Amino acid sequence: MLAIFILLGVLVVNIFFCSSLSKTLALIPKRSHVFPSWFAWLILIPVLGLVFEWMMLPFGIPNAIKHHLPQNSAALRSANKLFAIGLAYVIIVTLAAFFGKMGFFIGIVALILFILYWLEVVNARQCLGQLSAGYKG
Repeated sequence: MLAIFILLGVLVVNIFFCSSLSKTLALIPKRSHVFPSWFAWLILIPVLGLVFEWMMLPFGIPNAIKHHLPQNSAALRSANKLFAIGLAYVIIVTLAAFFGKMGFFIGIVALILFILYWLEVVNARQCLGQLSAGYKG
């Protein structure tokens, strides 16, 4: 019973995470996207979602930000942080699949990286939102 609640909790958190990624990508014109923004939702697919995490977290989202705002130093810093944290996260999660006995410790590191990535995505979205509001106003 506890396992079901944990799995449901993880699913809900991942839905909110994918929503956050999608909202961030919605602020970037499609011509700047490396991958379609709906790829962010494919992260929810068990096992196969890891492939989309490899595509979107270190490459898709940071590169979309870089292509959209190549002259904005704050956006470039955020994109570089997203790349570094995203790459570290997907490497750790991939390693966790191969090292079951170390899974708990790897899981803690992955959780910390996941939270850091999510916080940086929110920061990037706020930056993009302010820039969009500035252009309209």
